[in-house]
Amino acid sequence: MLPPDLYRMYIDETGSQGISKHPSPANRLLCLMGCIVSRRHYVDKFFPCLSAIKAEFFGERTGNPVVLHRFEIDQRSGHFAVLNDKTVRDRFNRAMAQFYRDHDYALISVAIDKHAHSQRYGKNAWHPYHYCARLLFERYCLFLRKRGVKGDAVAESRNECDNKALEAEWLSQFKGGTKYIGSHVTTSVLMDGQLNFRTKADNVAGLQLADMLLQPALEEMRVERGERKMIKNYGDVHICSAIRGKWDCAGDGKIWGYGKVWVP
Repeated sequence: MLPPDLYRMYIDETGSQGISKHPSPANRLLCLMGCIVSRRHYVDKFFPCLSAIKAEFFGERTGNPVVLHRFEIDQRSGHFAVLNDKTVRDRFNRAMAQFYRDHDYALISVAIDKHAHSQRYGKNAWHPYHYCARLLFERYCLFLRKRGVKGDAVAESRNECDNKALEAEWLSQFKGGTKYIGSHVTTSVLMDGQLNFRTKADNVAGLQLADMLLQPALEEMRVERGERKMIKNYGDVHICSAIRGKWDCAGDGKIWGYGKVWVP
């Protein structure tokens, strides 16, 4: 078992890593989110509470647990067909909003405009996913150093090739540091240079939280940057309100550049 004061960052993404010459507005962005939870809180409260919510609304499923997935929830398909009942759906949304508010975790989101990145740097443009992952890595290390704790990370598994490439990048940054954070920091705050991968079937509560929060968080970032006038989905407005105090920030409370990052 991991030490109780160990932190873990759970990483998921929305959007693809591919760069198109003529991207649609929906395919222009890639966003990675890291949800950071202490092992003690995760084991004692976070996982049990999320499991209880799922059991209440979708039933106990020994050996085949329900895994929260925003796309399926929005479609109200599969296990989530019960949400076609508006009364049940409203109760579920209230329970999840309470969960988002009550639990102790921190959020870091890094978004990239892939088209603008490609236009600016041309052939020298860095791999969009790896670029976002590095910015996430740096901020996670600073988060750990600020609190005097150690941590590791788990990412949503993609395919074997992508996993291996990201794992190599992560290990390289752990051993050699980055342009802005030296190896004396990375090796002192991270347990090791290994990036772990889990699938949705593994029922990892931290990855489910990231999946549920990614899209609302990205929409809020777009509004704050002036790209949109308002968050279109009314439910997402409530989610953003519930997680308002969860963003990593500087000592003066500044979130942009710390909990929220946008490049280029």
